Amino acid sequence: MEAGGRIEQDKHKTAAILRKWLQKDGGSIIALFPETPAGTHGQYVMSYEHLGHNGAANYGSVIVRTVLATKEEYRDLKCELEALGYNLEVCTRQTAKMREKCHRRAE
Repeated sequence: MEAGGRIEQDKHKTAAILRKWLQKDGGSIIALFPETPAGTHGQYVMSYEHLGHNGAANYGSVIVRTVLATKEEYRDLKCELEALGYNLEVCTRQTAKMREKCHRRAE
């Protein structure tokens, strides 16, 4: 933590996929971290929604119930995450390389 109570920003980039839930599911924005496992087998990734709602997410399930968020739509959530110290690299999908990294980290 920096002087003045601010959180120091991470030096390493964290891949994040910012999606918008369909209206029937609330229409809010969710960040998926495709390289960060949330289980021991790598089938779940970490996620974050406004106000500290973070936890495990089934990547495939979230993808089918969401659409890519626009910069305008995800701006507030991105700012919230950066205020927590994240150094985000916004991506549009989980690549094979990201999936492999997630699985390796889960082992």
